[in-house]
Amino acid sequence: MKHLTIVVIVVCLPVACLAYEASMLNLAVPSNLESGQMEFSVEHRFFGPVDEDPFDTFFGMDAGANVNLMLRGPVWRHLEVRAGYTRNFSEWTLAAGYAVHIPQASLRAQVDIEFFSFEESDITGRDENLFYQVVLQTEPLAERFVFALDVGYDGHNERIGLGFGAKADVLEKVSLLGEYFPALDREEDDPASRVGPEDAFAFGVEVRTYGHHFLF
Repeated sequence: MKHLTIVVIVVCLPVACLAYEASMLNLAVPSNLESGQMEFSVEHRFFGPVDEDPFDTFFGMDAGANVNLMLRGPVWRHLEVRAGYTRNFSEWTLAAGYAVHIPQASLRAQVDIEFFSFEESDITGRDENLFYQVVLQTEPLAERFVFALDVGYDGHNERIGLGFGAKADVLEKVSLLGEYFPALDREEDDPASRVGPEDAFAFGVEVRTYGHHFLF
């Protein structure tokens, strides 16, 4: 499988123009890739706590990282496909999305469906999942601010997920990003202890260089 990923990348990249999106830290965004363009992303998500001995662990990097590789591009007008591999749970992803631009509302939208194959444990073998998602993102407001909304349904865990995001350009090639994910079913996981999932937050900075986006 890993060798297959390398072959796909080597074959596809020379015939496509590499591009990148106005992406967020975790949220999906509607695609604006044009015909002949392709985006290849590499993600490292470190497992260690950032605030626990930050200098000794270099902000949690000593605990290892989850690595994700993703290749995406349009196949027909507004339709794009994505394929990826994530180290955690040895997860393979195949997805398709249809994006539309609504200039009257300064808005872009996309409907996604994603198929996952992952190995949750050595006993049960590989499991499968379908994830459905609607993605909204504004055009730059005042040429500086972008807002995003993701609403998804996880077929494996039978849960609805919700995420809000914002991006602000502080310099020509530098942006600050923030995301908020409320826990919609916090009382359903453990009603006896009245403790459920916590809300999640993410904050970061994006630095744009020629041909690349770096997000921390």
